[in-house]
Amino acid sequence: WAKANGLYIHAHAGEVGGPDQVWDALNVLGANRIGHGIQAARDTRLMEYLREHAIALDICLTSNVRTRAWAPISSHPFGLLWKRGVPITLSTDDPGVFGTSLTDEYLKAAKYFSLEKDDLHRIALQGIQAAFLPASEKARLMQLIQDEIHRISV
Repeated sequence: WAKANGLYIHAHAGEVGGPDQVWDALNVLGANRIGHGIQAARDTRLMEYLREHAIALDICLTSNVRTRAWAPISSHPFGLLWKRGVPITLSTDDPGVFGTSLTDEYLKAAKYFSLEKDDLHRIALQGIQAAFLPASEKARLMQLIQDEIHRISV
């Protein structure tokens, strides 16, 4: 019903279990974005599908470690997903419960996965691309972020 009525679908899938949960979210629910989705790292074909269809995974590093969905952080699939070109956003999941902030998540991604400034910029821009907004609003936000990145990088 949601898809047929032009609504976007964000599914919480693949935090635990296996990649089949992510496939089900895509094929049964028609998800446009996946909350967590880290189990996709166990399926090469799924990672290719996510990349080719620009379906982002909202990665929650702190949450995944604290809930033991994937621990320790040094073995987290973020690095593999990133290297395979899967669209990624960083998320806090629930900052009140997990005691983290979006800044903390970016710092952890940079530290544990050797990301450079350009990588972090790309993740921020992927977040805008994955947002459930009209194309014109995405374009406006992309320009705003790119202008700010340029301003602070000079």
